Amino acid sequence: MKRAQVWIGMLGLVIASAACSGDDSGSQPGGRGQVSIDQWPSAMADVLCDKLATCMPSTQAMVMGGVDCRAHYTALLTDAAASLQSAIGKGTIIYHPDAMGACIAAMEAAGCADNDSESIPECRNALEGTVANGGDCTQSNECTDDGICIVTTSCPGKCMSRTPEGGACSSSSRCQSGLTCGNGKCVAPSTHGQPCESSSCAGFMMCVGSPKTCKTESEIFVGAEGAGCDLNAFTLCQPGLVCRIGAIVGSTYTAECAKPVSSGAACKLAFPEQCPVGEYCAGLDLQGGKVDGVCEPLPGDGQTCANTPDPMICAPETACTGSTCKSLKHIGAACTSSYECYSSACSSGKCISDDECPHAP
Repeated sequence: MKRAQVWIGMLGLVIASAACSGDDSGSQPGGRGQVSIDQWPSAMADVLCDKLATCMPSTQAMVMGGVDCRAHYTALLTDAAASLQSAIGKGTIIYHPDAMGACIAAMEAAGCADNDSESIPECRNALEGTVANGGDCTQSNECTDDGICIVTTSCPGKCMSRTPEGGACSSSSRCQSGLTCGNGKCVAPSTHGQPCESSSCAGFMMCVGSPKTCKTESEIFVGAEGAGCDLNAFTLCQPGLVCRIGAIVGSTYTAECAKPVSSGAACKLAFPEQCPVGEYCAGLDLQGGKVDGVCEPLPGDGQTCANTPDPMICAPETACTGSTCKSLKHIGAACTSSYECYSSACSSGKCISDDECPHAP
């Protein structure tokens, strides 16, 4: 399950401003009606997963590891909605159900051209922060005018203006909507074919190669069965195939595109996993150069984590904490590690929102 949590950060998809959702009821320009905060988690999960299935199907299959996309994101966004509801109750956020409909319609219309709700004007209107610059905050959505909640040594934080293009930054969250932080400055994302060493790529493209440029998934997952593949160079295999490691000698390896195998069959180290969903290739030893194993079921709640190059993995909707697999938990549940929480945030022994102070960006 750890892979799915990494995926969220890698793709930059999940509610940087928590600003979109939708439902087909009612009437609204763009074909969307008013959307309640309770409808938002499942509707947003539908849009995100539809985009990934259309724009990055191979990447989705590689990093999700059999996790049900809609179920996982609905659970994650349900926790995010709880944090929003708390701020709405305090009056630090005003929720606009009609703007949510316009936001979700705009995200659908954007297709693969945009993966960031913050850069879509309709989405920025969906949540209205009421805390002016210099005011106390616990999450960035509370700040007016595209502001950000900055926490220094203790809570609460203070609302501040985001940095414009060309200004200094320490992370992309410090930059104005639509910008990214590259080489310490806020810059526009690179487009298709452009260098991306000092920026991220726009839309659903990836920064790969040497020198690094922005490429679409269809330019990366190209290898036919039997063709060589290279994980470092991001020369990967066509949909339905895996990049299977043939041998490891020192710091080098050989690899080729191959078909997945059946349950319980012999397997090799591969990306994505060569075994069926819910299983992993057990018995690998990379230090010893052993890349052959057998497909076995992934351990579930209460079982010892699987020791793999991932490195420690568990069945979908569970996470490895210490050396034990534990079911993922919602806000308010007891936790000992952030990996146990859908929000990826554990504080004082309980799961909290990842936007909640002291975790505001």
